[in-house]
Amino acid sequence: MSKFIDNLGFMALDKRHSQIYKVSMINLKNGDVYYDLDYFFQTDVKVCPQGASKKDIELLPCTGHKDMNGKSLFKGAIIKFNDELYEVCYNDLNGFMIANTKTWMSAVHADDCSEIVGNIFENDDLKKEVRG
Repeated sequence: MSKFIDNLGFMALDKRHSQIYKVSMINLKNGDVYYDLDYFFQTDVKVCPQGASKKDIELLPCTGHKDMNGKSLFKGAIIKFNDELYEVCYNDLNGFMIANTKTWMSAVHADDCSEIVGNIFENDDLKKEVRG
């Protein structure tokens, strides 16, 4: 068995710069995470460059659901569903959910009938709107 897992359903958040990257590979032996630096040339770069530590990185799992445009829904995404904004969340008790200040429901409700409009890491205005 290979010591690498690739083509994963994860994004990686670099908390230092609030940048999100597609994870291309995880080294199971040492825990290193790699992301796609360049989608055209598929250049893999460690997620922890230039002195960053692994605590600066948060893996954002995919829900397994897609929006109406075929984009995968990841933890932290902000979606428009039934003319309201929701955050894609995860907790151990309920799994993936969509939530705002008024309500929450299973993420399955948003499958194919929602649209990703941003995320909580890069869009402070949308984050404030969805969280109140």
